[in-house]
Amino acid sequence: MVSLADGNLMRTGTAVVQLSPSNVLPLSGSLASTSSRGPRFDDNIVKPEIGAPGASISADSGGFTATSAFGGTSGAAPMVAGAAALIKSARPFLSAADIKQLLVNTGQTEVYQPASASSVLPTQLAPITRIGGGEVRVDRALFSPVVVTDVTGDKASRAHGAMSFGYLDASKPLATFTRKLEVENRSFFPTIVVYPFGKTRVNVKLTVDGTKLRKNLMSSGPGGNAIGPLTANEYDGYVFFEGHHHKVSMPWHILPRKSAELVAKVPAGKLPATDPVSGLGAIPLLNKGVGDAQIFAYSLLGTGPDTPRGDRGEGQPNPTIRAAAVNTFLVAGADCGSADELAFVWEFVFHMHERKASPVGTFHEVDLDINGDGQVDALVVSGDAGGVTALSDGRQLSYAYNLVEGTAFAGFYVEHATNSRNVILRACGNDLGLTEADIGRPVRADFYAYNWYFGGNVESHLGPFRIAPYGEEFAGPAEGALLSYQQSATLPFIQFGLPPGADAHKGLLLINNTDFGSTSRGGATFDTEATILLK
Repeated sequence: MVSLADGNLMRTGTAVVQLSPSNVLPLSGSLASTSSRGPRFDDNIVKPEIGAPGASISADSGGFTATSAFGGTSGAAPMVAGAAALIKSARPFLSAADIKQLLVNTGQTEVYQPASASSVLPTQLAPITRIGGGEVRVDRALFSPVVVTDVTGDKASRAHGAMSFGYLDASKPLATFTRKLEVENRSFFPTIVVYPFGKTRVNVKLTVDGTKLRKNLMSSGPGGNAIGPLTANEYDGYVFFEGHHHKVSMPWHILPRKSAELVAKVPAGKLPATDPVSGLGAIPLLNKGVGDAQIFAYSLLGTGPDTPRGDRGEGQPNPTIRAAAVNTFLVAGADCGSADELAFVWEFVFHMHERKASPVGTFHEVDLDINGDGQVDALVVSGDAGGVTALSDGRQLSYAYNLVEGTAFAGFYVEHATNSRNVILRACGNDLGLTEADIGRPVRADFYAYNWYFGGNVESHLGPFRIAPYGEEFAGPAEGALLSYQQSATLPFIQFGLPPGADAHKGLLLINNTDFGSTSRGGATFDTEATILLK
């Protein structure tokens, strides 16, 4: 490997280069660092199902003996297609699903990958969500007498590939799953425990001890493009079936998250009454999940109905906002790059009806009419670190646009624990054209969510709301709260008077899987990721 320093020296033309055959590290059988990975977006079914050589391929389509270097999926996909064609020509009675499954069952499972995206050196075994059944081996598939298929009968088994246990909110001490594998002998000879042209079924049981799982490390903000967090949180391997002269395998995968299960012990989901003089109130809480409940309180602006989503391929993903909320905290002006002595950070919360593996491809946007002329003066929107409508990085940022001045700035990551319904955007007031003098002065805010990449472009909208920076009607503890397994506590909150011209708020929104830092990115069950308490 040539270092940057050595490369710069060679460019000067004064270096003497000597290559030693004894100092070679082969990259065959390893994964390119640029290779994409799964699992599949949102439903966490294993992708890819099979790997193939796709780096530095030398071939020319239609060029016969001509060669040119290219790579990526454009090189790997034709190899798998060619392997399938060879099997079909030799074993024409096999269905397309059988051929696919044979390739998955007979791949080379020992494939290595670089430990970081900045390296090309294969230093660790690649996870199932990067190679599926392994590197394609057409000779093994061609002569394999056995096909092993997941016949559980759900969406994951109908994908015909790996054995996907999917995503798990591990809020209980123990969770058990059973999947059904069918082992079919397609030959005249007895194999494994299956008679010629016979079938047998095997139940595979997986038990997850939620108390022993790592805390969730995955986020769509600073961890959006990192290899390590996903690899650390997923569990995978192979189930092998071995006969006298052959061996086949079935890859398996599960993505569990140590999760909280927070219960607000209040009647009918209503916010408890506050003291009429002090405005203070308290919410009794219990965490029934093995994961830590990481709680922040936001002032609830409004709620909205669910919009049915289209199925895969229908181009109607339609993200819909279930609740919108807001919070403000004051900071020193220098912390926001402001000349004022005092500045503020405005937080905008989207609690969605559906989960997203990542907000990538979806705009979560807050439009602000500051001067009351009916025109949008500033907005905050989620977007890729490579650009608002880019898909080049994976990390999601909160972009603050001052449309009056024509400026844009991204000073905060989007807060979104991977596979969550909650998206939190943050922006410094001065990046939106708001100063210390605007604290407590109402502006018009509209919350939008729509999918710009996967199709649909059907807007979900809540608003308009007349809200003021640092003028929220409800607030909780500034430092948040943390409840461990089976711990109960009383969460204090306060109800303030509203600034003149501001709309009344609807109650309190508790976000229960907030981001407490790199060692704990949150985690809660679908139904308890957020708690809506109406006044």
